[in-house]
Amino acid sequence: MSAVALRDVRGIRRGATRRTVIGSSAVLALAATSACERGDEAPHPPAAISAKLVIWGNPTFPFDKDVGGEIVSSLRARYPNLSVEFAPENDSLATKLVASSAGGVPPDLDSTSGFMAQTLGYKGLVLALDDYMKRGRGVRRDDIWPSLLNEMTWRGSTYGLPYAPDVRLIYTAKDPYTRAGLDYTRPPKTWDEMLEVARKTTRTEGGELVTVGFDPYLSSSNTNAWLLPFWQAGGELTNKEGTKVTLATEPAIKALTWIQQVIDAQGGWPALKVPRAKNLYQRFVDGQAAHLVDTFSIRSESLWPLDKSIQFGYAPYPLPAGGRRANLGGNHTFFIPKESKQQEAAWLFLQELYDEPNLLKFVDRYDRVPATQSLAKSDRFLRNDPFRKLMIEEMPGRRWFIPLPGAADLRQPITDLPTQILEKGVSIREALTQAQAAVQAALDQALRIG
Repeated sequence: MSAVALRDVRGIRRGATRRTVIGSSAVLALAATSACERGDEAPHPPAAISAKLVIWGNPTFPFDKDVGGEIVSSLRARYPNLSVEFAPENDSLATKLVASSAGGVPPDLDSTSGFMAQTLGYKGLVLALDDYMKRGRGVRRDDIWPSLLNEMTWRGSTYGLPYAPDVRLIYTAKDPYTRAGLDYTRPPKTWDEMLEVARKTTRTEGGELVTVGFDPYLSSSNTNAWLLPFWQAGGELTNKEGTKVTLATEPAIKALTWIQQVIDAQGGWPALKVPRAKNLYQRFVDGQAAHLVDTFSIRSESLWPLDKSIQFGYAPYPLPAGGRRANLGGNHTFFIPKESKQQEAAWLFLQELYDEPNLLKFVDRYDRVPATQSLAKSDRFLRNDPFRKLMIEEMPGRRWFIPLPGAADLRQPITDLPTQILEKGVSIREALTQAQAAVQAALDQALRIG
């Protein structure tokens, strides 16, 4: 078993009253900072760098308190006249960034999903960060996981800086395994084994399903979880050139057929979806679900808060015969908008976040994968923890939707595909053909209009 400084933004957002200003409120020019960082002229003393930096960030990772607040404090220790105004924003698809940029009043940093990077770069809304990274302090492009850079790179330029990626694994619940005479610390390794274990751990009482053996969509990824076995079976969402969508292929048919077999072995989708009214993590903790497909961070975010004494096993997602190791993982990423008036100050913040003691403190707090390979593979992070070791082993095969221009529109048909099969009775082949056509049309449109 693996057992800040932004111009006055008055009136731009109704949510402005939720913002918190950390440190100095002085807003002064940051002129010549670029030359200072490059070493083109005599360095300016830190006290001469004065700015107010506005950050829109994911509410899960606040930078006005907790570890994020500590990182801001360390930034201000270096630059005492630099302050940070943090606003918790859910902007995973960059809709707020796009709207604020159109109005000429974006934040200085915005956190969105990393797979939006190529869209934002293609539209010219955010800065390429390659020149900043070449300066040498704190952030090395070649140290970032290739599976993250694949999303961040458009036509040779890197847009955005990842800071909280994740990957998924199989969690196994002790009680359902024990009732079935199985060892929960030895999860199934293959698709065939998972099908058999799903049958054994499924339990009904009075004709009602009380323990689900394995719901392939019991995950924070929900129906998107079908992508993991699709990639394992050798599937790709597009061709190498990123011009042709390749959903309607044998790997997709193979993955979705196996998922359907697993569901049918437990009474079919109508039976499996009844228990879904209850919180998925509570079901797992209560032993009403033998398996959970979710991120490594879920143990500290959702499982332990429900039951600190919970015992569970964990392992990579089971493989098909002849399959390859693959994973499904998100990627929280910071972007510097082109319309930001404090681009240099924004980069100073990102450097501070990537400073190894700060990044280690951050990933420890949130149970996340370090975005840098050097830290991720170090004893400072691993600490002989098999859970963390598995986390790092899964990163090379990590993927997340189609990261090409138009990413948000390309995602929806992929997300809806299993629902067409499960709820509307569309055949697997027809559902794939329809989804492929919809994604191809969205991609063609995105590339055509820019």
